[in-house]
Amino acid sequence: VIRHAERLDMLTDKYVWLCSDACSTSQIFTDPETGKVDEKLRNKFAGMLGTHYQTGHGRLYEEFLDEWEKEDIFQFAGSGKRETSYFAPYGIEALGAYLLAIVEVGKTPGKTYSAENIISALVNVSFEGVTGLVSFDNDGRERRAVFDIVNLRYDSLRADYTDFVRIGVWTEGADENDVIDTNVDLIAPRFNFTFKPQFHGGSYDFPDLDVRNSFDYWSCNDGEEKTDETGKSVRLEKPDGQGANNIDNSYRCDEFIDCYNMSDEWGCPVSFPVLFIVYGIFLFLFICFALFCLLFTCVFGFIFRRKRIRASSPTFLIIMCLAAILGYGGLFAFFGQPHTISCNFRVWFLSVAVITVISALFTKSFRVWRLYRSPTEIKALKDWQLILFVIASVIPILIILVLWTGLATPTADLIEASSDNKEHIHCEYGSVAGMIGFYFFFFAIVAYVALFLLFGIFLSIATRNVVSTFNESRLIAISIYNITFSAIVTIPIVFVLKDSDPFITWIIIVTAFAYGFTATLVLQFFPKIWGIVVRDKFAKEASTHSENSSGPKESTITSKDSKAIF
Repeated sequence: VIRHAERLDMLTDKYVWLCSDACSTSQIFTDPETGKVDEKLRNKFAGMLGTHYQTGHGRLYEEFLDEWEKEDIFQFAGSGKRETSYFAPYGIEALGAYLLAIVEVGKTPGKTYSAENIISALVNVSFEGVTGLVSFDNDGRERRAVFDIVNLRYDSLRADYTDFVRIGVWTEGADENDVIDTNVDLIAPRFNFTFKPQFHGGSYDFPDLDVRNSFDYWSCNDGEEKTDETGKSVRLEKPDGQGANNIDNSYRCDEFIDCYNMSDEWGCPVSFPVLFIVYGIFLFLFICFALFCLLFTCVFGFIFRRKRIRASSPTFLIIMCLAAILGYGGLFAFFGQPHTISCNFRVWFLSVAVITVISALFTKSFRVWRLYRSPTEIKALKDWQLILFVIASVIPILIILVLWTGLATPTADLIEASSDNKEHIHCEYGSVAGMIGFYFFFFAIVAYVALFLLFGIFLSIATRNVVSTFNESRLIAISIYNITFSAIVTIPIVFVLKDSDPFITWIIIVTAFAYGFTATLVLQFFPKIWGIVVRDKFAKEASTHSENSSGPKESTITSKDSKAIF
């Protein structure tokens, strides 16, 4: 072991060697055949600490040494000098305890000298031996252990003393019930040093033994890779979104946002920050387009009152614009590192925005279908009825969202990703209720929205032959088909990729919602903007009557009808 440790360069200031009595002896660096000390190896071991069984002491021990020194070396091996092995005094006392235990057994008539009776009798044995007072506890255990603490020191080497030096004592302690200490905090105070330990290199200061390998880490605050040479100066933090700064370097460029400032993903081949910038620009332009449509509706729906806007109901168009703006705003909650607030904004903003758009489209289709069924009875539907229906459509979604937030609050939490088996902060939409809660509330919303889409598809098919002013019914039908198709394609893909590829999942989710809102606005507003700006050149329409050239099988909704309906 010692030779192997030398090859591994473990006999340096970075290590403190502790050894029992078996190796805390000069024999580890002494040639057993010649008795010559290996000076090079001995110097490498300087600073080693060890334990020795405490040798005899006191009056009886000195008397024993007097006799031992006089004995014939050929008759008693090791005699002839004033020292013994560590075990000789204990051997003497063991024999004495055994004899006294036999005497104790003999004091009781009828008792046999069995091993069991002799061991039981040791409780009553107590005498002054060559190592001190010898006594036994109720379990037959001999007195508390006492060990000498020895040290291989440089100063002892200079004095041509090659062996270990006794520098202190450790005594086993016990509480008032005579229970032996096993707690480390109680064992440590039992040391009593006469001299300070001397460590490798000759220092008396306790060395830093917490030697660790250096490691690289990523500093979120500084936005750069750093190295902790000591391996312990920097405490690595979990990317839990709570101001974590120093994170493991493996989080760098892993397609997860692990720093609050996204610095871990800057400059990567696949970069979330770049993606946020690009999509952020597009979303800003989409919001500007929605605001323009809102302003366009107000100007030509209420101020200059153009039939192309009036025929579609300005209230309906305003609701579409506001819902789209709300939806675009909800998409910004997907930007940056997930936070509990942003997780809730995602659910609330998008759910309300989607159901508002769909319910508005459904109402428009219902109006056309209602007239198509009874073209001779035109019943005007007021704007307040449209608003009331949209509000009534949103209320169930709000109830679901309130229950979702209260019973399974969406929270940002560390979740192990299947792609790299590391913890990253994600939006956990089940919270306390777990995935069951998430699936329940999510599919409750999906089912509710799907119900509107199915009725919308039915109404679109039922009114497919209606020729209305400015082709309203067909544009509404296309919008409903478009949203339905996007949902059918997007939801399964997101569920498949959400744990394995967050980058692609993010792109699909944001693109799908942005496409749905934008496509709906374009379908509803582009023909109107084109008609007023390009065809009419901002002038009032010369004629609002649309002739039916498709034959008797098709119903025609004229501008007069439209005025009555919308």
